Amino acid sequence: MAEPCVLRSTKVGNGFVKEDVIAYIGELDSRMKELYSDLMRVGISCDVRMPFELVSNLRATKIGNGFIKEDVLACLDEINSSMEKMSSLLNESNKRNAVAQKNDVQSSSDGIISYINEQNLKIKNLEQENSILKQRISAYENKIAEYENRLSAITSFISGQIK
Repeated sequence: MAEPCVLRSTKVGNGFVKEDVIAYIGELDSRMKELYSDLMRVGISCDVRMPFELVSNLRATKIGNGFIKEDVLACLDEINSSMEKMSSLLNESNKRNAVAQKNDVQSSSDGIISYINEQNLKIKNLEQENSILKQRISAYENKIAEYENRLSAITSFISGQIK
């Protein structure tokens, strides 16, 4: 309720001018319908009476050109209470959604961190395996060199026997 409402008093009967009340309740009805549709959009049902449903409870002043002040004030109190309830439900829903989104982001980043840690562990294991394979290759190269030396010695021995 951004703007304060000024309801004109009737000249007779201690009430408010009917047109002012109807116009103001129309504004409130539009605001409540927006709130109600916002609540429905996020899946929250809310059992409240809309402002124009409450107009039927208003009694006319003695000469019939207005509504009794106490009835109008009670009606406005109920409308304000309903709007506060709806706003509160919507705010609570928005807070829960924000927390859920934050948890989703946290969960996603936890998942990413877990994935990165798994990949780092795999890299470390592969590096260790690579180091072992390099040692084996080096050992095989040494054996090949040793066999080549033996072969060279045998070839030299056989060449010396043949001459």
